Amino acid sequence: MRISTVRIENFRSISDQVIPFDRVTSFIGPNGAGKSTILRALEWFFNGPKESLDRFDILGGQENNSLVVRVTVTFSGISHGDKAVLTDRYAPSGTDVFSARREWGLATPDKLTGSTLAYAAFANIQGLVDGAAGPLSAAYQALSASLAAEGVNLTPASTKPKIVEALAAWESAHPELLTAQFVSDTHMFGFAGQGEIARIFKYVFVDADLRASDESEDSSKTVISKVLGHALNRTAADAALKALAADVTTRHDRINADHLGPELDKISEKLSAGVKQYTTGRTVKLSPRGSEYAPPKSKVDVSVWDHGVQTKMASQGHGFQRALLISSLQILAEYAGANDHESTLFLAIEEPELFQHPNQARAFASVLRGIAEANASSQVAYATHSPYFVDPVRFEEVRRVTKGVDGAVSITSTTRERVAAAVAEQQAGNWDINSTWSNVILKDLREALFASAVVLCEGPDDAAVLLGASRHTQDFNVHGISVASAGGKTDLFLTHAVLNEFGIPVLTVFDNDSDMRARSIERKKRKNGNARDLSEIELAAIDASVKSDALHLNLKICKYFGVLEEEYPIGEMSPGLFAVTDTLESVLQSDWPEMLSRMEEVIDAGEGSRKSKHVATYQLAAETCATAPRGQIAEIVALALKLID
Repeated sequence: MRISTVRIENFRSISDQVIPFDRVTSFIGPNGAGKSTILRALEWFFNGPKESLDRFDILGGQENNSLVVRVTVTFSGISHGDKAVLTDRYAPSGTDVFSARREWGLATPDKLTGSTLAYAAFANIQGLVDGAAGPLSAAYQALSASLAAEGVNLTPASTKPKIVEALAAWESAHPELLTAQFVSDTHMFGFAGQGEIARIFKYVFVDADLRASDESEDSSKTVISKVLGHALNRTAADAALKALAADVTTRHDRINADHLGPELDKISEKLSAGVKQYTTGRTVKLSPRGSEYAPPKSKVDVSVWDHGVQTKMASQGHGFQRALLISSLQILAEYAGANDHESTLFLAIEEPELFQHPNQARAFASVLRGIAEANASSQVAYATHSPYFVDPVRFEEVRRVTKGVDGAVSITSTTRERVAAAVAEQQAGNWDINSTWSNVILKDLREALFASAVVLCEGPDDAAVLLGASRHTQDFNVHGISVASAGGKTDLFLTHAVLNEFGIPVLTVFDNDSDMRARSIERKKRKNGNARDLSEIELAAIDASVKSDALHLNLKICKYFGVLEEEYPIGEMSPGLFAVTDTLESVLQSDWPEMLSRMEEVIDAGEGSRKSKHVATYQLAAETCATAPRGQIAEIVALALKLID
């Protein structure tokens, strides 16, 4: 089974959020937004000891008895093996979904409940089943009397087993009156609790502070112990140790008998003789006490041989320690998938990019995705600040976590179906969001998904100019503004739709191509060798092409953004849409010619390239131009900064 959704209530900074989970789930967002809180809430649900929370884990850190921390996990894909553990009570035939809930509060004891069909009126006495029999019996008698007035007759019972039996029997006889309820994991409801969930679902959390030196001990709950639990067969060793224990016990008793027995016999005789002075018919016998040797469990030590020198794990750098943890997780997933088909392994990792060089981070991201995709019984989730761990093509896996000015956490996600529907009218023919073409468009979205706001433009050269221009006023990077390229005007829709679905403020900048006809005529003349003027047929073909391309796309953009439809719009059309006069290149010539002159200087100095629309050259020239941008370039920069106000 797999986690499909998690609901977190009143836990730290999260008031009430329902979060969908995929096979791979990436939590992104600013520091302190609450990404790690989600993974830690699950760690408490699956592995936290009783009463492990305190008031600082309650929303707002309040001394509030009415607030209850509650984590509800819904699993889907329940297998036959899962159902055998959960029983028909929680996983009846015909269902493949199961929910469990853990809750705690200052006035609410830590308890785990499971979702099942139950009679709602019985809920009030659930909390009494684990307590003393007296209060339970009194509550049952009161409940029986109350329900009898409504025509519901319960079997008389006074002891706890009889009460449990009576309630279960009544529910079994009246299935039509049962509704979905969260019921206690007690004998009353036949659910063995958290330990049973652990048999079919294993949650392994690696927090940002975890070091391999802490996790490389062969002790309970460490990563290395989990690896050894799956990979190391101790059966033969345990049998040999048991035989050794029996042999040692026998030899131990023999040594005691040989060396202590004779002396103890003498003392026994003396004590018996002394007792005879005061009583008759009794003697005293002293003998060595029998022993039972219990050998300790076989343990495994972990050390590192560094260029032929044996070292402690703690002596290694953080990068190596993190790499070892990564390798351990990979091996754990491999063994769990091979040896335990009925159990799901969920790997939750906080900041997986820590202490990793870029190449290592990319490799780790690939390993984690491979674990989840190659093994149907594995899930992976991480809270990250690194674009290496976000696949923009699989944007539906991303959960964007933000915190408002009031401190409230919000978690945004989307689906491929929602994005496809948002752009369906703008796409022609048999368009498919899952096509390779769509994947190419979205591949440059990595950093944009992390941004506080995005300037979305057509090409990478446009993005380079705008990013460089921002250095003259307020650097976009400082304010968390990303400049993203869609790769062309026709591709603006899909990129914008994805960003918009995540609630990221976007300023879309596009060329209105008002001089496309003139440029097309010039290109055609050059192709003809400038030997003659163009014929009416050639001009008509150019006009048709311009109408099909520039005008058609301009009108589609206006319609998509819900603004007044114009053939050649100019300037700010709405707070999130700006139309450049003709092209950005032509705007540079009219509004910021100094930048083009600076680009020539950069190229002549050997610091740039004459390659057409060389991105790095454009950005360097824009950054280092002695004159600040003017006109539409400056206007775009100012509008982008307004996105974060």
